Amino acid sequence: MDFFVSPAVIDQVKAWISEAGVSLSPTARNMPDETDPPSVAIVDATEPKQECTSTKLYPGGRISCGVAFKVASRLGINTLVLGGLLDRLKIKVKNCQLGCF
Repeated sequence: MDFFVSPAVIDQVKAWISEAGVSLSPTARNMPDETDPPSVAIVDATEPKQECTSTKLYPGGRISCGVAFKVASRLGINTLVLGGLLDRLKIKVKNCQLGCF
């Protein structure tokens, strides 16, 4: 599973992985290149306050509840664990319907 993380936030993501006990191995790169298989997720610190997608998270950005559920599914983690990553990266969840985040 590919999980690309901007070098600017790799330490934050590694700390979250350690605390959450999830089996993800982030690669410190801003973006995958064309020789890589399609990535599962990218954490990109170059565009703060952006709207996150199911394949790209922006520290300091925003994500809808539905998209957050898709990210958790793509990463193979539960929503509570993903909530910890979103908190660490200061990503705000909007339109949360179930109070999971």
